[in-house]
Amino acid sequence: MSCKEWEPVKKEDYKGVWVYIETDEGSIKEASIQMLSVGRNIAEKLGTYLAGVMIGHNIRHLANEPIYYGADKVILLDDSRFYPFYSRVHGQALVELARKYKPEVIFIAGTMRGREMAPYVANSLRTGITADCTAFDVENGDLIQIRPP
Repeated sequence: MSCKEWEPVKKEDYKGVWVYIETDEGSIKEASIQMLSVGRNIAEKLGTYLAGVMIGHNIRHLANEPIYYGADKVILLDDSRFYPFYSRVHGQALVELARKYKPEVIFIAGTMRGREMAPYVANSLRTGITADCTAFDVENGDLIQIRPP
């Protein structure tokens, strides 16, 4: 008997690069804008799309901004249940989206909120996490993450 949860993943079932877009006080955090640039580069190398994922309340007016910074599309969850920020609530929303749409890469900026939420997301999706990366690349279709020693 095998556990379906731990069966090998078919890489071809996963497409897209996502960037979690962090908002605060009615604007997008600079770190998320920087991650869109990284995501755009990786999406082009993988030959796939780049999506900005926005989760929050009263953020609909910001939904076009990720497009200006390189995203091909925006996934928006705007609901009062996402205010105030709770890492587990936002993280679970991101996990459910990822399970449904299956991106091959998710970038979350190393902000205080990102550092709180990313481990929960990675664990829930049964995937790896690398913090404090200084560069990213693609080699043979795999994401290469570079971090200082």
